[in-house]
Amino acid sequence: MRERNEDSYLVLTAPALTPEIDALLAVADGMGGYQAGEVASAYLVEQLDQLFTSLAYKQEVHYSPEHADYYAAVLKEVLERINEGLYTLASSQQELRGMGTTATVALVTGQRLFIGHVGDSRAYLLRSGNLQRLTHDHTW
Repeated sequence: MRERNEDSYLVLTAPALTPEIDALLAVADGMGGYQAGEVASAYLVEQLDQLFTSLAYKQEVHYSPEHADYYAAVLKEVLERINEGLYTLASSQQELRGMGTTATVALVTGQRLFIGHVGDSRAYLLRSGNLQRLTHDHTW
């Protein structure tokens, strides 16, 4: 049992998103045992919220929305940007040094699901009573 909850989540649907995105779902688990895990997970979901509700994510991706894998590129670029922000934040304040978080982000558009994933917060697909793991843990 931990004294603090280091987890954060985000659920965005219409009308907060552009019409082409049906939902953005995220789970972030601040890395237990590390300093400020709850700060890292909260930062991640706050940044996702801001980037997608303001449409700023479109400025992060230099890739044509016409490509079928556009949203895969969006999630990659956005997670890399947020990681850079976390590193900068952790480097700037002694009490935040070493903070970290996992991230599993699902973006639903039409009949397609795109997943961005870092760490060991898993994504599963439940279909017809069968559970299928969609991600692989990034742990040592």
